[in-house]
Amino acid sequence: MDIQEATVRHIPDIITLWKELMDYHKDLDLFFARRKEGHINFKMHLMECIKSEDACVFIAVENGEVLGYILGKIEKHPPVFETETYVEIFDMYVKKVYRRHKIGAQLVQNIVSYFKKKGVSRIEMKVASKNVTGFDFWKTQGFKEYMKLMYYTK
Repeated sequence: MDIQEATVRHIPDIITLWKELMDYHKDLDLFFARRKEGHINFKMHLMECIKSEDACVFIAVENGEVLGYILGKIEKHPPVFETETYVEIFDMYVKKVYRRHKIGAQLVQNIVSYFKKKGVSRIEMKVASKNVTGFDFWKTQGFKEYMKLMYYTK
């Protein structure tokens, strides 16, 4: 198994994984139901990230099969905080049959190392509140909870 930076040719495989990720989350909370054309919008976002100096997409590949991916991008907090620049991990997903093989941990290590070389040491990400498995995974990777995201709807 090899971890490498994704290229445009990997986009179809990543989109397939993204659909699985979204469907998994939709089963936890209907908010995550994807639009009919959602994959098209995600493809555009993915292309921008692959080409951007401020973003990175890593994939885990074995025998030509993409087993998982992680996507992170440099963002900025408002200029009122001591730490303004950070990386946000937007997505990470590993195919179900390949979980518990340290693939997710390797993807995280690669993205942390990549952005550390760019001088960004703070990495943030969001976990769906009903995604207990995801929350537990991120804690084992050294992530700590610092805020709860809430919403209101009528």
